[in-house]
Amino acid sequence: MSNSVSILLVGVGGYGHVYVDALVETCGDYDFKIVGAVEPFPKPSKSLDYLKERNVPFFADMDEFYKDNSADLCIISSPIHFHKEQVKTALANGSNVLCEKPTAGCVDDVKEMIDAKNKAGKFVAIGFQLSFADSILALKKDIIDGVWGKPKLFKSITFFPRPLEYFKARGWAGKKFSPDGKYIMDSIANNAAAHTLHNMFFVLGSEISKAEFPTSCEAELYRANDIETFDAIVARFETECGVPVVYCAAHPIESVINPSFEFEFENGVVKYSMDTDNMVGYFNDGTEKVYGKAGDHKSKIYKVLDTLTKNEDKITCTLETTLPHVTAIEMLGKHFDDIKTFSDSETEIIKMKGEKDGLIVKGLEETIRKCFESGKLPKEL
Repeated sequence: MSNSVSILLVGVGGYGHVYVDALVETCGDYDFKIVGAVEPFPKPSKSLDYLKERNVPFFADMDEFYKDNSADLCIISSPIHFHKEQVKTALANGSNVLCEKPTAGCVDDVKEMIDAKNKAGKFVAIGFQLSFADSILALKKDIIDGVWGKPKLFKSITFFPRPLEYFKARGWAGKKFSPDGKYIMDSIANNAAAHTLHNMFFVLGSEISKAEFPTSCEAELYRANDIETFDAIVARFETECGVPVVYCAAHPIESVINPSFEFEFENGVVKYSMDTDNMVGYFNDGTEKVYGKAGDHKSKIYKVLDTLTKNEDKITCTLETTLPHVTAIEMLGKHFDDIKTFSDSETEIIKMKGEKDGLIVKGLEETIRKCFESGKLPKEL
């Protein structure tokens, strides 16, 4: 392959705009060409205008593109249940892949993608951006090297208020399966706040290229909006290495807490909040180590392009390293029969961002904050 990279974009609406913006606005140091965009239902947007201004051809599906074209890299930003087949199609046609998170709705789908990747001899990167952040990788190296001593407890919290239309605008939001039976398992843990859950398993990995698997799960799942899965959660996973992972996340609340975590060790604690985008470690002896920013959504793109143009393997988030996250999603699925659905008397409609109506659950925010602070489930408070 020459240093020039040909790129196919699959999905340029929704989150796909992040990739379009990055390629057009901040990737000028790389030699690449967007050779096609697959978007069955293109809607007016800045991303669409960018591509049209550059005469990028549009295609109804991937087969139409690959019939007469090829691409070194295929960037996939489609809904969850399309990932498996689109990744396999890209690999079968000689493309490397950067697929947006989450990887899939079930473990078997990921394993199929791994088999296809191994057969094709290409790479598949998954867009959990925290796993590409230099600060996260530096922390992980320090953990492996014993700088922080033995991990004791990992915990994270995310509050992402979402209006009612968030769940109605996308036909697959909060769904377990697609109409044709494909796994989706869309929830706050497998979509909007999937990053922090995956990141805890990733950071606990015994090698830079590995992630730790959960072995068991206790969870309290909640549902306020009219969906099939859940929109709020407190869960505690036990891991192979014996470190408990506590995950707290919610949509039906009023406050915003951007992805935040605290990792407790023998020698201190490491804290991060995307609100300040600064990760700092506090040692028990009073000293500190600043790891810095971790919230750059574009670092994954840069590192994939570096891998293709500089002959340097910078793919730190692979299909294999996301298997623990998908395993956790399957474990949560076993708790679906116990999801607590809030009644009308327990909820309230308020104006959320953009003055759009959204549901909140009275008292839920305080409960989940306490769970994060204590590392306990609601029933244990």
